Amino acid sequence: MKEWRTIIFSNEASIIVSTKRGQQNISRTVEEKYYPDCIERQYNNYSEAMFWGSFTYDHKGPCHIYYLETEAEKEEYLRIIQQINDDEIKAECREAFERQERMKEIKWVEEGRRPPARRAT
Repeated sequence: MKEWRTIIFSNEASIIVSTKRGQQNISRTVEEKYYPDCIERQYNNYSEAMFWGSFTYDHKGPCHIYYLETEAEKEEYLRIIQQINDDEIKAECREAFERQERMKEIKWVEEGRRPPARRAT
């Protein structure tokens, strides 16, 4: 039971406001075709978003609603992500790779083998 206290459950859902998803079935006779109670209205103006939330055993996590981005926002977010990748993640990967290569060289020397003249890049 203690293990369940350490798990975080999360989920996401697509939300469409002011419209119904999927096919709507209406039962009516031919004569009732234009009766107001037999017509399913459709709206062109609706709002779409993504909902994300999480919870644990004894805590309700944050809930976020994400609306569709404009093209300008998408381009800006891609630029920010690329900047993070270029600056931080690439440097972290390079450092981890260098550390891994140094450990290989130490192991080779301990085994009496000669490390390669040129290191991998």
